[in-house]
Amino acid sequence: MGFINCDNRSADASNDTLTRSRIREFARKEVANNSYARGLTLLVSSDMIGRGPRLQIEDDLGCNEVIERSFNSWANEIQLSEKLKTGKIAKMVDGEVFLVFYRDKKLKSSSKLNVKLLESEQIANPYGLSYEQEVDGIDLDDNGDPLYYYVLKQHPGSTYYKHL
Repeated sequence: MGFINCDNRSADASNDTLTRSRIREFARKEVANNSYARGLTLLVSSDMIGRGPRLQIEDDLGCNEVIERSFNSWANEIQLSEKLKTGKIAKMVDGEVFLVFYRDKKLKSSSKLNVKLLESEQIANPYGLSYEQEVDGIDLDDNGDPLYYYVLKQHPGSTYYKHL
């Protein structure tokens, strides 16, 4: 009875888009409806990220404190620790997370670098095509390393239509 769903497919073949999607949906529902699962994901993300990354420079430049304060100010402005905690939860539940760095001219900080989290469904081929060197919107080289990521402008399950 326990072996009813066994097959002889390879790990890659069993890890197709539909299977990953169903596992993600199940995991999200489980975390949303199971207080133990939700509590564990929150605990692990909070323990791992804590208050967020802190820059500590150990050099004799004399401007260490200025640089460290500037970094902390920037990290607070873009809410880096909250984004990292959310990303850690997404990694535990969905199995993957994508963070995109982009230029944000609206930031008060001298650094205009910001971070955006993308749900895994947004990394997909917009044309619905798939070929040997492309897996779920990620073009791979001959060694299986990512060359290019296709990022959808909006979540495929969104009811909001974004004009291009």
